[in-house]
Amino acid sequence: MLAVVVIVQLSISAVVPLAHSLYRPFYLPAEAMTPTLTKGDRILADMNVPRPPQRGDVILFDVHDSIYIKRVAAIAGDRIAMHDGVPVINGVPVSQRYIGRFTMAGTDGVVMLEKLSGENGHHRVLDLGYGPFDDTAEVVVPPGHVFVLGDHRDLSADSRVPRENWGVEMLPVD
Repeated sequence: MLAVVVIVQLSISAVVPLAHSLYRPFYLPAEAMTPTLTKGDRILADMNVPRPPQRGDVILFDVHDSIYIKRVAAIAGDRIAMHDGVPVINGVPVSQRYIGRFTMAGTDGVVMLEKLSGENGHHRVLDLGYGPFDDTAEVVVPPGHVFVLGDHRDLSADSRVPRENWGVEMLPVD
């Protein structure tokens, strides 16, 4: 019986780290990806993606000793700006279509269906009205970096926000 217990313990101690190197569970403590993912959601992340991030991918990354989750909006070489809350990538405004209203903590918002160039399918974004990062100057994503946005554009410390303000700026792909 002792041998069985030892074998089971050794198996578990070998399997758990292997499983975490492939997939890892996360809990979402913030609302930056609402309405796609909401505060309190639990997700299982694939930790072994064999390709660079593409527009539309939802990625996890470590900044400020915290794990963030955002959507890749622009990749290396892209030019990106924000005009009235709409991303403008390489001079072309991203396609957005109104799909309904959303109420969160007593605040009314608008849900838009958005499609980034090259993205498979669409995703939803939440807009609560004018916010401080709804209009930004055009920047070029440097080689080896991506520009990320939260789906809740008015409550996301993303690439539009400097690190000193708890944003993430542009992210190195590695």
